[in-house]
Amino acid sequence: MQPEVRNVYFSTLLSLILNELEIESGSFDGFKSFGYASQEAWIITGTIKENILMGRKLDQKKYDDVVQAASLKSGFHPYFTPI
Repeated sequence: MQPEVRNVYFSTLLSLILNELEIESGSFDGFKSFGYASQEAWIITGTIKENILMGRKLDQKKYDDVVQAASLKSGFHPYFTPI
């Protein structure tokens, strides 16, 4: 499943959980309680690599995995090296 499709499903599920989505058929009794932690994107001054590492020592495999998981590799310009 593409990341964009997962995001749509996640947004829909979250809207349902927060009772912000009208159910057309079926039923959902909701949850008695649940936790929610919002996320806020922020960037430190520095390179993309420095933003990913956030002061940690480089573990190349872990760095490559993060770049892949976050779909950043396709966003890097062909002439740009995220040093």
